[in-house]
Amino acid sequence: MAKSRKYIRTEPPALLTEPLTFTLDGYALQQLNVYRQARYAYLSSLEGVEPEEGGRLIMARRQAAEALAGYLAMNVQHQLGEPSDFGPIDVV
Repeated sequence: MAKSRKYIRTEPPALLTEPLTFTLDGYALQQLNVYRQARYAYLSSLEGVEPEEGGRLIMARRQAAEALAGYLAMNVQHQLGEPSDFGPIDVV
């Protein structure tokens, strides 16, 4: 059985004021490539595409962007030494 986790952060994360540097590994590169390809597919087909296909392309781009942003945020949190956002749920 998987352990349940809940969001435990009580304050918003610190605002970044200085540049950060880290290397994009295989997963991040994959997500960046998915985003770039989805963005290209959407922008290159703005006209002459069925509404359903346009909606699918928009969703693909949004999902790729969200995955990449989440991954970058997690890496920034780790680099800054911030605590995890999640903790186990106490079962009584």
